This record gives sequence, C-alpha cells and structure tokens, in this order.
Amino acid sequence: MKEAIAYFNQLVALDTAAARRQYELLYADMEARNVRYAGQVMQTLLRPYLISEEQDRELRFATETVMAIVAKAERALFAGHPQWVYDFLGFSETERGLLQVDPGYPASIVFTRLDGFFNENRLQFIEFNHDSPGGIGYSDRLVEILRPLPLMERLAEKYELRYDPLQPKLLEAILSTYREYGGSTTPAVAIVDWADVKTRHDFEIIRDFFRAHGLSCIIVDPREVEIRRGALFAGDFKIDLVYRRVLLIELMQKADEVKAFLDAYRSRLACFVNSFRCRLTENKSFFQFLSDPDHAELFSATEQAILARYIPWTRRVREGYTDFHGARIDLCDFMGRQRERFVLKPNDSYGGQGVCLGATCDSATWEKILGTALREGWVAQEHVSIPLEPFPVIDGETVALKDLHVNIGPYYIGGRYCGSIARASLSSVINVNAGGGGTPTFVVGEARL
Repeated sequence: MKEAIAYFNQLVALDTAAARRQYELLYADMEARNVRYAGQVMQTLLRPYLISEEQDRELRFATETVMAIVAKAERALFAGHPQWVYDFLGFSETERGLLQVDPGYPASIVFTRLDGFFNENRLQFIEFNHDSPGGIGYSDRLVEILRPLPLMERLAEKYELRYDPLQPKLLEAILSTYREYGGSTTPAVAIVDWADVKTRHDFEIIRDFFRAHGLSCIIVDPREVEIRRGALFAGDFKIDLVYRRVLLIELMQKADEVKAFLDAYRSRLACFVNSFRCRLTENKSFFQFLSDPDHAELFSATEQAILARYIPWTRRVREGYTDFHGARIDLCDFMGRQRERFVLKPNDSYGGQGVCLGATCDSATWEKILGTALREGWVAQEHVSIPLEPFPVIDGETVALKDLHVNIGPYYIGGRYCGSIARASLSSVINVNAGGGGTPTFVVGEARL
C-alpha cells in the first residue's frame, strides 16, 4: 500500500502540469455530475485514500465487533431503567418520548458511519454518525469520476484496486428493514432533510440511484409533510419509508414546525430509517459507557478488551473524580494541567464545530473552553494521534505534494462493514464542513506482474 502511494505521488511529481490538467478535468466532471457541497463543487483530492488488504480486514473486524457491542449495550440500557441514562445524556422530555417509540423493526442502527484514525495498523474510533451518516452518494460518484483519469489508470495497471459501491448495500438494507417493519410492497421513499442543507446533492445522487432501481423517491423538507387519511404525505406523494437524514437535535429546535413529521413517527405511519432510537448511542457522552470501568458490567472480558483497543478514553466534563487508565484523578484539575492529552467537544455538535484540541491552543484559551465544557456538559476525549500522509494538491498553477491530516469513515450498513470514505485537511480538525476534502477509499491488492 505504501508502495502504491509512493508510485502515484511519483507519477504526479514527474509531470505536475499533467496532474494540474487532471485536477481541472476532475473538478469539471464533478460539476457536471452534481458532486457539490453547499452549492459549490465539493473539495476532493486527485488521489483517493489507499489502504492495504490487512487494513481493510482490520476495519471490517473493528467496525462489526464494535457495532455489535454498541447494539448489546443499547439493548441493555433500553431494557433496564433508561431514565438515569437519559438524565446523564441530557435528553429533553420530547427526545425521551421519541426514544421510547418502538420503530417496528429490531435494529435501531440500520446504517451508520464511524469516524476514526488509522495510525499504521492502530485504528481508533472517535465518533459515531448514526443519526445522519452522509457521503454514500458522494463516494460512489467520485469513484466513477476518478477511475478514468490517466493517473488512476496508471495506478490500476500496476496494482489491483478494489472499491465496492455503497449504494446497492444501502438500498438492500433499507428494503430489508421495510420488510421487517411489515411492508409487503416496494416502498415509496422520501429522503428527508432541510431544503437548504449543504449535503443536498448527496441526496440527489442517492435519489437517482433509487429511482433507477425501481423505487419512487423524492427529497422533502420535514416541514412540508402532513398526515392525511391515516398516512404520511408530501403533497400527493404518499410516503411508505422515510430515509431520515435530518438530525433529531435539529428537529427538537423546530418541533412546532415539524409536528406532523414527529407525529407520524410516534404513530408509525411510515417506516423511519434510522429510527430515533439511534440517538442514544449517537450521543458523544455514550462513549463514556464504552470506556469507563464503572460500566464494565455491561460487557464481557473479551468485549472490554475490544473496546479498550478501539475506543479512546472519554468522559462527560463534570466536577469530581474518575478513572484514567487505572489512576484516580480529579477530572477538571487534571485536564487543566494536562491539556495536550485531551480534546474537548460539544456533546451535540457535528461538522467539527466547537472542537478544541488541547495540544493546539494556549493555556488561557483551554481554561476558558474547559469552563464552557463544564457548564454545558461537553465531553473530554483522550487525544488520538492524527496521521499525516502526502497528497497531491493544487498549489497555484501547479500541483505539489503536501502532508495532510487524514481520517477514515467506515460504513456499517445492514449489519456489516461495507467500505469507507476518507477526509483530508491541512487542519487537525478534519471535516468537509470545515474545509477538508472528501475522497473515496480503495483497497490496494497485489502488484501486477
């Protein structure tokens, strides 16, 4: 895999003018084929993220085993007395009511994306994206655009490259869930999010794929639906299945405007995928259940070892003492003195908003943000080393190799690992929303003779 990266970058260095022209072709094709973010052509890279077969096996094992443990913990928490869990996670009364609704099928997480970092073969997940996992349409479309570029063709001549499309697996998982829900016909699907959401073009790619495979499918704002004759409608379109991309936390902020949408969920007038129950384990504070010895009784010894391997130490920021790798610490005092070891995150943020790395800010800034974290119930997570990798990037009129921070986002769809997307940025807070570039992930096999 390292040899493949070096080979691609060497081809770029040998003819940077040709690489610049290919970048122009890449972005022109993206514009023509609707790969946009916030109305503009999405930032991407000339070279996709490349991983080895060994890394792909590690991603599969880690994703599937961690998600199985998460599902087990979720079942245990729902089966017990979840009010104390809701209190700990800071859920409103409306959220609590929605989490109690049985969605009509067993798995609360039909599809998700985990976010993490691959340092050589050490993989750690720092967040879950159960509530609105994006990028599936973007990734498949980018592969179609990248493959014909001369640099990719040269790479494919020398190495076996594998990418398994994500959209067929998404469609299969949605239809399977609809059958579990009790649907006996091909569902009419509504992809639901705000009309002005930045990732709308990702939805349009998926909508077109669904339509090409025989489904009626529209994109609709949750404020535009209504209940008529005991069913959920968007205009004259009767909705059988909601492919939900709108975040629950945002629905709560506009609850009066989306009353029909929430009432339809409560009354099970359509199959909602994912269900709102995924909010329990989407919450960043849930990582404390996975990394705190106080909750070890939820897991077997083997499961505890797996969690210790893949989930970094995470705590909700509160006054008092807690465990830190076997030592008893005063949480806020310790974090104040050891800021370079921690990251602070708002509990309900996304897109990298509000994330503060102690290693990249001064003491005064850290103390101020730590005070905010304490008041607002943020989470503290042990800093995970962020890998750097050389990528060809546009540099004025030419293309230069620059070291970018990279994260990996494996998709878990229908109970299995299905492939990954990656994001890269000059910033250590890596997110497309924060200016990072998204790129598909290829598995590199044997070198061709």
